[in-house]
Amino acid sequence: MDDATVLPTAKPRRARRVREEAPTTPDPIEIAMDLERGDASPDSPARRVLIEHHRLLSAQVVQARLARVRERIAVARDFAAAGLVVVVFVGVLGVLWAARQADGLVVEPFSVPPAMAERGLDGAAVASLFLDKLSALQAQTQSGRAPASYGHDWGEDLSVDIAGSGVSVGDVWRELRRSLGHESRMTGGLVQENGRLSLVVRTGATAVEPAVGAEGDLDALLQTAAERVYEQTQPYRYAMWLGRRARALPRGPERAALEARSVEILKRLTNDESPVERVWAYNGLGVQDDLPPEQGAVFLRAGLEIDPDHNFLLGNLAGLESALGHDAAAAELSARALAGLKRKPKDMNPAVIAADLPGTEADVAAVWGDYGRAAEFYAKAADVPVNNTGLDYTPVVAEALIFNHDLAAARRRLARAGLTDDAAVAARVAPADRVLTPWTFAMEEAGDWAGAVVQLGAADPIYATRLTVRSEPLRRTLLWPRLAYAKARAGDLAGAQALIARTPADCLLCVTVRGQIAALAGDKAGADRWLAEAVRQAPNLPFPFSAWGQVKAARGDQDGAIALYRKAQKLGPRWADPLKFEADALVAKGEAKKALALYRKAAALAPRWGALHLAWGDALAGLGRRDEAQARWREAAAADPASARRVSEAKLLAATLGR
Repeated sequence: MDDATVLPTAKPRRARRVREEAPTTPDPIEIAMDLERGDASPDSPARRVLIEHHRLLSAQVVQARLARVRERIAVARDFAAAGLVVVVFVGVLGVLWAARQADGLVVEPFSVPPAMAERGLDGAAVASLFLDKLSALQAQTQSGRAPASYGHDWGEDLSVDIAGSGVSVGDVWRELRRSLGHESRMTGGLVQENGRLSLVVRTGATAVEPAVGAEGDLDALLQTAAERVYEQTQPYRYAMWLGRRARALPRGPERAALEARSVEILKRLTNDESPVERVWAYNGLGVQDDLPPEQGAVFLRAGLEIDPDHNFLLGNLAGLESALGHDAAAAELSARALAGLKRKPKDMNPAVIAADLPGTEADVAAVWGDYGRAAEFYAKAADVPVNNTGLDYTPVVAEALIFNHDLAAARRRLARAGLTDDAAVAARVAPADRVLTPWTFAMEEAGDWAGAVVQLGAADPIYATRLTVRSEPLRRTLLWPRLAYAKARAGDLAGAQALIARTPADCLLCVTVRGQIAALAGDKAGADRWLAEAVRQAPNLPFPFSAWGQVKAARGDQDGAIALYRKAQKLGPRWADPLKFEADALVAKGEAKKALALYRKAAALAPRWGALHLAWGDALAGLGRRDEAQARWREAAAADPASARRVSEAKLLAATLGR
């Protein structure tokens, strides 16, 4: 054997099985889709899986849609439920708020004797009759005070509380108002004894003094009880009601008793804890008809110490100062009253504010000579449905038109109203606290001084009987000075001097007329002394400066007159008179060319002033501008022929007193 190594014999190998490719995804749908691509058989397992899956997906889509619908329904239901809750909540809040705001008067059925109830006068019927009396008292009370400013205001909600049987919605509402609101509730009872009736009324827990009367006089009994309740719950209103009732009566013991009772209540209210009550009480005391203005002013000033901007106090004090002839003080107070009205104070009746505003605007405009604006606003005041003053504005508008030299328009307005003279004005439309003499002013404007004397002479005795104690000084501070000046211009200097001597020396118009009468009498020193006093009394008003300027111009001192006219223009920039008068003075100095601009400016303020257009035309004619002059003369004739004819006679002493 050779030495060669013997190798082991190799074992035979087994054949390997071919391994199938593993799926690439665990998703059975994707696996089925892969298999379906390799097997086109219509009923292969893979295709069946895909078909079943398609059905499953379709079912799931339907379910998803149904779920979304159910969700939307649920959301809508939730929103509806929430909305209903909000509506109910808001409704409840609204009911509670309305109950909280309830502030009327509720009268519960009175207790009455059985015999009366059997005759149909049960508790509800008697309570209704009583409520009618209270309603009438409230309706008859006129006041500029806002209802809400009263501590126990009932508003317009007065009712009888008649409870039903069982529990109703009305009962629930009644109880809510009672517990949450501010209603005033009244109860009462009638007691019959020995042929007499006694009515006791309670306001809350307070009993009013019983009203006692005969059985057959229930109406008078209810009236007495209503007045006592009104006095206890609304004392200021009751005082105003008493005053109004007194003014409707002729002078005598009954009227005096009512006025005294009204004053007693107002004086008691001046010690009330409420400053609003005290202010209005002082206002009521200050405008008593039978109280002289000097004394009334004391009360009004006491009220202004509490509320310095109270427009009623300011306006009423302005009226008293005007009646006394204190025009400067009246002007300042009127301007403050207007500013107060424009602020629309909460304690003043809004309807009265709306009614008073145009008239007050007009008064203030007239104070500074803006008579065009005054006439416009007086006309607006005449159209206001609620007129707190009770004043017929026809003669007031006419006076403003005359002061703005539109005589024709004033006459037309008076003629339409059937007011043919100042006696008719005094007897028919002038209130008891105002003097209106439009026809006198018309006569003055036309230069008919004898006619003015006749007008005032007829009106004065009528005003002597009509004016109240409060306004009676207007005869001495307005009528008599006008009459005195008219007498002087008509040639009766002695009569004028005697009458003007009876007027007070602290009255602006009075001292102005004293100076003018002195000038007509040739008393130069006396004229300057009195007119200087007029300027001293009213340095804030244009009228005394203009009047003094006219006197100086009449005696030839044109430069002195112009200086005074210019002061008047500065104080009353929308008053035409001093502009025209300065132009006249310039023409008298031979400076007609300078006068033209002043005539033009005055005509813009008083376009219907015949004397102005005539003088303007004369100035133009003097400058050789005949065509322009004729245009002015035609304008003068169209405005007022009578006024145009007379202006050359006395144009420097035209009737402009107090304007």
